[in-house]
Amino acid sequence: SSVWVNHAIVNRPRNLRALVLMHNTSFALQRQVLADAMECNRRNVGAGDATGLGMDSNETLATKYPGRWLPFTFSASGKRKLGSLLKTAFDDADQLIPAADGEYKCVATDLYAVQKEGDAQTLKLVESENPLLPESHCDVAYSCALAREAAGIVSARPFVSVH
Repeated sequence: SSVWVNHAIVNRPRNLRALVLMHNTSFALQRQVLADAMECNRRNVGAGDATGLGMDSNETLATKYPGRWLPFTFSASGKRKLGSLLKTAFDDADQLIPAADGEYKCVATDLYAVQKEGDAQTLKLVESENPLLPESHCDVAYSCALAREAAGIVSARPFVSVH
């Protein structure tokens, strides 16, 4: 699991402000990290993977932060939507990340690991391994996409924290 926190200013690209990797942490700790991020600013919004094991945490967060937390279903169409959000963000230069050749190049590598396969009728996303962060399973990339999805809850909100 990972948390991607964007800082956003109107008419400027969103900027990765913080990235929290939570490999092998309890769901209780993950919920606490997210609650702390949401509490930092009453305008923060978030979205998380509400399928499978994430269902309970997302129900809890949506109840605690009504109108600010979006449970997101990771179906094939949901993943296509997230992939489209990522492609648009980087095509439009609306998302800033650390340098791909710098200390945090694992972020760019994780984003690159989400690849499309097929044509418009059979399009699906395929997650390849991030050799710099193999435990991610594209969690970092999908956290970025979920941050952008959460920003759509209320477009005027300047910060986004995401699971």
